[in-house]
Amino acid sequence: MLQCFSVKILRNLNPLQHVGRGKKRSWIQSQLAVILLCFCYIFLTKLGFTNQDTIRAYMIVTLLITTGYAAFRSGLLRSLIGACVSSVYIAYIFSNSHQPFRFTSDNLQIVLLVNGVFFITALFIGWIRDQLDELVQKEVSARQLAEEGQLRLERILEQLPVGVLLADETGKIVGGNKRLETMFGKKLQYSLRLEDSYLSQGAFRGGNALTPKEWPIVRALETGKIVSGQEIEFLRWDKKRLYLRVHAAPIKNRKKKIVAAVSTIYDATQEKELEKRKDDFISIASHELKTPITSIKLYIDVLLQRLQAGKDMQSTRILLQVREQTERLRTLVTELLDVSKIRTGRLQFQKEVFHLDDFVEDTIAGLQGVSLWHKLVFTKRVPVVVFADRYRIYQVLTNLITNATKYAPKKSEIHIAVKKKNEKALVSVKDFGIGIPAEEHKKVFERLYQVASADEKAYPGLGLGLYIVKEIVKRHRGSIWVKSEIGKGAEFFFTLPLARKVYTKNTHEQNSTYR
Repeated sequence: MLQCFSVKILRNLNPLQHVGRGKKRSWIQSQLAVILLCFCYIFLTKLGFTNQDTIRAYMIVTLLITTGYAAFRSGLLRSLIGACVSSVYIAYIFSNSHQPFRFTSDNLQIVLLVNGVFFITALFIGWIRDQLDELVQKEVSARQLAEEGQLRLERILEQLPVGVLLADETGKIVGGNKRLETMFGKKLQYSLRLEDSYLSQGAFRGGNALTPKEWPIVRALETGKIVSGQEIEFLRWDKKRLYLRVHAAPIKNRKKKIVAAVSTIYDATQEKELEKRKDDFISIASHELKTPITSIKLYIDVLLQRLQAGKDMQSTRILLQVREQTERLRTLVTELLDVSKIRTGRLQFQKEVFHLDDFVEDTIAGLQGVSLWHKLVFTKRVPVVVFADRYRIYQVLTNLITNATKYAPKKSEIHIAVKKKNEKALVSVKDFGIGIPAEEHKKVFERLYQVASADEKAYPGLGLGLYIVKEIVKRHRGSIWVKSEIGKGAEFFFTLPLARKVYTKNTHEQNSTYR
């Protein structure tokens, strides 16, 4: 207990223990020490020591040290109190002993000089103490703000529904949240390099193994660019398969130097499984519906032939309407089946070489026979040869022309053209209907999206046709887009690579093939 008490006393006497306390700093003890020294000198002089000058010199030095200590302990303003006490005492010990505070000219100079030294010492050391207090308090405030900010950031990260991963400029893991650990089924190993961690193990993209350098956060560190929407299939250590949607971005300082990178990882496994079940359901339902619809259509065609032979016009008109509705239903089922094949990667192509301009002309002739209210005009024709799937390209053309007739006014023209541009075949379908707003040009190719007129008029269909068209063109290594303005119609374009002619020589003849 005595040792503990001694430690407390020593801590209290140590002026460094009081740095940064501001208004709470202790100063009474230091001033009492100055006053106590003054009384010690008075006591010693009363004892009648003969060498008063030596005692006076020792007392001045000791008092100067004590004043400096008091100034460092108390600060600038309080140090002036100690300096005043010391100056009064210095004046006292140098004055006439019979008449206190009466000075000779020599003593007055000494008093002024010594007091000046005391005041300068007190002011300088007190100023230093105040500056130290201010610096320490700023540092403490900054540390508190940083700790509070870090605490808030940690709380935010823990509440996020996505996993968060932080890495420094060397690629070492420096942070993450609990959601990420739950997602990967293991605790994060900090200070471990990304390529050495389990994050880089069992990752796949498009069926191919993902190397550590292909992880979005590593790419963000190396390239300094944002990587967004990267879909990764991840096989966990316990063989559980995850579907992740990963984003990553570099963190740069004021000099634009990459100092770290952050990545957000969203677990889309449940969404993928739900989507797969939905696609499986659509595929099964489409297959089940396709057979009875085809049978119904055949029976209707047979009945139509028999009724037309008997000239029963009323029944013929009814059956024509039934056949039209059956054909519409067949189209919807076919679209659903195609979407299911696209989503599951089972859409197959039987490519061959053919003249696209002749093919478009034949398609227009066939569609003109069933298009009673619109005139299909082949405005420009350039001979081009492509290597593609005839049926799928027919599907693209039919869908674009049918869409044009659906949104264009009756008795208007639909313009179709075939050109050659940038070593590609370019086909365009133009109508003069309601048009499409600029902000919806990309949306029209999304699933289940339909264009509405200004009066919110709805058009028949599921909004799958253009999505299927886009996927077919994309798988032919082509592109598709639209140009349109409200009230001025719309013009759809799609491109297909030209067929390349390859010559093979033999001793008898020269053959040429396309590919």
